[in-house]
Amino acid sequence: MEDRYLIKIVHRALCVFEYVSSQGRQVSAAEVSDALNINTNMAFRLLATLRESGYLVQDPRTSNYVVSLKVLQSSRAALNGLEIRARALPYMELLWRECPRANVNLAVWHRDDVIVVDRIDSESVPRTYFSPGKIIPAHATALGKILLCEMQTGEFSRIIEEKGLKRYTENTIVTEERLREELEQVAREGIAWDIEEHIPNDNCVAVPIRDQSKSIVAAISLSAFRHIVGMDELTDAVNSLRITAKRISFAMGFDN
Repeated sequence: MEDRYLIKIVHRALCVFEYVSSQGRQVSAAEVSDALNINTNMAFRLLATLRESGYLVQDPRTSNYVVSLKVLQSSRAALNGLEIRARALPYMELLWRECPRANVNLAVWHRDDVIVVDRIDSESVPRTYFSPGKIIPAHATALGKILLCEMQTGEFSRIIEEKGLKRYTENTIVTEERLREELEQVAREGIAWDIEEHIPNDNCVAVPIRDQSKSIVAAISLSAFRHIVGMDELTDAVNSLRITAKRISFAMGFDN
């Protein structure tokens, strides 16, 4: 959109909201001012507006701000409106029935982030790490590697420069060269692995979902703690995972 169509104060308010929501904790007006390079008075006014609109809550003890529960309504509406989620869920449930001790995860790429849009938890460990709407690191997850693997070189470099390659475990890939090598293999084989790269003792395997343009529009994975589902069992489930992705892709218009 051209700059002449932008309402700058609305844009600033949305930037403030996105910053507060990205922190996952209470945030002060001074911190918002420093982080977004706006004067303190403007930060106070924008935060107060978002508070009065119901999108932020102010702690009376600290005067700091945090995202309100009202955001859940918007998040639910956004998730329900995703075509890929609606088309994928029946096939995810079928896959889960085949592999009930693993988690079934669905993620998409949105504004330079990997966002989990649906998940069916393992019956063995009903504990959600990747809850719907959660942002996960692209370089350290099987879902993220699938969504990165066909990205243009320039775009990939920009994202790595902006996001960095944070280490989560001793297995996390933390160099651009090593990540590029991994993604080339993912692109060739159509499968990505996360062997305790993001969460200790947790393994994950993912494959792509494509649409009528043959582009990758989502990734689907099976994940499990290694003491619940061993690597041999997870490897044996890859064929079922591929079949599920093929069915969802067909539902999205892909015809190979």
